Amino acid sequence: MKRSIVILLAASLLASGIESMAAEKAPATMDACNTLAADFDTAAKANPGAPKLNDAMKKRDHALTECKAGKYEEGVKGLRHALAEIGARTPAN
Repeated sequence: MKRSIVILLAASLLASGIESMAAEKAPATMDACNTLAADFDTAAKANPGAPKLNDAMKKRDHALTECKAGKYEEGVKGLRHALAEIGARTPAN
């Protein structure tokens, strides 16, 4: 009985630790910008008839400019928004 309680407690603590790590936002970097931009390019090629593609491409370009200026948080946010605008799924962080 005690062993079962200990196992359940350990599993609960492990699960809560994993959830909190997943909930923590990874810092935005140029690598994150490049990855999201590549994701956008792939999604745009796969869906060339997306209704808001032209607007989303402008947002992508602006976001990359932000990234290149060292404003990674703004750039990542803009890239995620551009991806969402064409209906592509975005990563959690």
